[in-house]
Amino acid sequence: GLLVIDEFGMLELARGEGLTEAVALVDAGAAPRCPHALVVVREQLYACARDRFTCAPWGGVSPLHADDEGRAVVFGAFGLEN
Repeated sequence: GLLVIDEFGMLELARGEGLTEAVALVDAGAAPRCPHALVVVREQLYACARDRFTCAPWGGVSPLHADDEGRAVVFGAFGLEN
């Protein structure tokens, strides 16, 4: 139930190249088999990713970090405790 993309870079975010099928999946939005998405981008590309995917029908874009708080958000999306 989690679409994970590791990672989008300048090819995907600025040039429309690279992982184009993965970009199309994010653009398509949630599906019954994947109601959540986790897209990895470098911190310096966050603003570009946010601007690119804010309109994607996932219900919003939120930054997460690889820490306890980020883990709690991911687990919480599935109704789990970490």
